[in-house]
Amino acid sequence: MIDPRKTGAYISQLRRAKDWTQLQMAEQLNVTHQAVSRWETGDSFPDLTLLAHLAQLFDVRVDDLLQGHAPVAPTVTNAAAHAIQPPQGIGDALAAGQPAEVADLVRADPQKMDAVIEAAPITPPSLMKGIMTEMQNFAFSQEQIGALAPFLDADTLRLLVEGLSQEEIEGNMLNQLAPFLDQPTLDALADRALQGEISMNQLTGLAPFLSQEALDRLAMHTGDGELPGYQLTALAPFLSQETLGVLLDRAITGEVDLRLLQSLAPFVDGNRLGELVEAHAGEHFGLSEINSLAPFLPQESLQRLLMRSAQGELDAQYLAALAPFVDSAFLGQLIRQRMGK
Repeated sequence: MIDPRKTGAYISQLRRAKDWTQLQMAEQLNVTHQAVSRWETGDSFPDLTLLAHLAQLFDVRVDDLLQGHAPVAPTVTNAAAHAIQPPQGIGDALAAGQPAEVADLVRADPQKMDAVIEAAPITPPSLMKGIMTEMQNFAFSQEQIGALAPFLDADTLRLLVEGLSQEEIEGNMLNQLAPFLDQPTLDALADRALQGEISMNQLTGLAPFLSQEALDRLAMHTGDGELPGYQLTALAPFLSQETLGVLLDRAITGEVDLRLLQSLAPFVDGNRLGELVEAHAGEHFGLSEINSLAPFLPQESLQRLLMRSAQGELDAQYLAALAPFVDSAFLGQLIRQRMGK
């Protein structure tokens, strides 16, 4: 694992072996002595280009710098010394900008992908794209895709995600990837959920990143068995008022469970909700339903409902149920009117 402190200590060791000050070393690398100081303390890390310059300056390998030490050389005979060439490491291949060489090293030893992931923060995006292009058909794990996501372009990441099966997309993986996926890929995942290719449970974390069109399209599948009610509740904060209004209408006709209105109510335009409740009070909306929706109804709707209850059009129990949510001045006036009768 790359440890900036170990790398920094090794750079400091190499500099002191040359009897250079931080300023002298900085001048040779065309950086500030403050940058050298931050490297040596582990507060920052050189990028790949600078690592390559450091390796050349101190006659070491980039991998040595990444590991924070030089490997112990194997004992060989003089005759074999020139014949044996240590294999090029991932760090050296990265520093040399050789994506094909990196891909070959990983294919030969898949565990070397960990080294690529560790070096990703200091690897140019164009080089990462080249490496991924060279590694088509490589079996990336979910963890590797998640770790690589911040360093890949949208097209490359989309290809990796599209290759995942429902069984491979587990837990919070999509939540982790969502901020790095482009809009078409995110919306395609929503469609895959509707088609049963991935679990609907994966949509909750995607909701803030989906387009309005995709969200509304998902919501319209409520009631047909494809989008469970609890999933609609998770999507509700992100739905358009138009779609929320359609869902309200569908609840009245019985296409959507009426109980879902309580979870939708905080996000629906109050006037629209008030009109609906007033139109169907005593019919589709009984006392319990109106009581649960009362905190989200505008004062005008609440007052009209109370008046209807006072006039006998609605059950008298509505008075007690709605009273806590009505303006006290109006409630006092209504009581006085009733007492006057």
